[in-house]
Amino acid sequence: MTLTQTPASTALLDMQSVGKQFVLHLQNSTALPVLSGFDLKLMPGECVRLSGPSGMGKSTVLKLAFGNYRATSGRILVRNTDGQAIDITQADARTVLHLRSHAMGYVSQFLRVIPRVAAIDIVAAPLLEDPDSGFPPAQARE
Repeated sequence: MTLTQTPASTALLDMQSVGKQFVLHLQNSTALPVLSGFDLKLMPGECVRLSGPSGMGKSTVLKLAFGNYRATSGRILVRNTDGQAIDITQADARTVLHLRSHAMGYVSQFLRVIPRVAAIDIVAAPLLEDPDSGFPPAQARE
């Protein structure tokens, strides 16, 4: 792990004052702010949804939480399997990859689902495809 570890947190995901802007390099490096001061805390057992009109930033929030986008400001703490909260805004690429394969998952809304495959099997697939996960099929589906 890196020095981005913080003391154990009870939240699985804790986004604190997160901001994101994109730089339009082909338009005189114009900064396009898309998210500002966003807070979200997800606790174990919670079921939440992000909803709102198109262009509101829902996908940006998910991509920030998964580490596909780097936040411009704020902190994004993800609880690792050892209980430590890792700030992925400061974490190196290997740490983010470790979190993705052991502590979180992401299913895109544009996933091309094979007909007649249950959603639970799609969500369990990353654990079953990773030879280091050690998850038997029943536990991965759980």
